[in-house]
Amino acid sequence: MSKVLTKYCEHAASNGEHKKAILLKLGVRDFVAVLDQLMVAKMIPLAAQFLQVLQDNQAMPDTSHAMVLTEEISLAYARRLFDCGNVKGAFFYCDKADEKGGMLRKELEALNETKVVSNSSDHESNKSDVGATEE
Repeated sequence: MSKVLTKYCEHAASNGEHKKAILLKLGVRDFVAVLDQLMVAKMIPLAAQFLQVLQDNQAMPDTSHAMVLTEEISLAYARRLFDCGNVKGAFFYCDKADEKGGMLRKELEALNETKVVSNSSDHESNKSDVGATEE
């Protein structure tokens, strides 16, 4: 039965029916496959939330694939949070991703510093523009 379900889920996902594939895998409690499907479907925030629920309930299996997937989700979500301006949240998820997370955190810190410097110089130039027009 499991092979039939797996084939059907692959068929559904290949036809763009990711939600159907996710629900089928969820129904048989194949949580790692659910996380895989969420990532394939680019549902990164949902994958991060589901991963957190699994970890809180200690339902995440202790396999190498699960560890790699956990790291992949944490890195992807950290990037997403940083892009949305949530730097503190991005750093939190970087810290959950071990060595690669540390490397991403350094990148994001550098980007954040450049962004802060850029914003402050823009602010200063706007002040000088305002002062010039008032005279």
